[in-house]
Amino acid sequence: ARVSGTSFSCPLTAGVVALLLQAHPGYTVDQVLAAVRSTASQAGSPDNLLGWGIVDAAAAVAAPAP
Repeated sequence: ARVSGTSFSCPLTAGVVALLLQAHPGYTVDQVLAAVRSTASQAGSPDNLLGWGIVDAAAAVAAPAP
């Protein structure tokens, strides 16, 4: 059977956002969103199936301030 991972992806992404805010406490909501989106696996071409893709926590934290 095929299943969707959306129910587990939300808490994982929330954890990445928490990690990002710990590393950069001065980030605004827009900066957090930009950091997560710009480092996701489909950042160059988001689509309706996977959206922006799989988040990359290490890349989001290491990315320069958006």
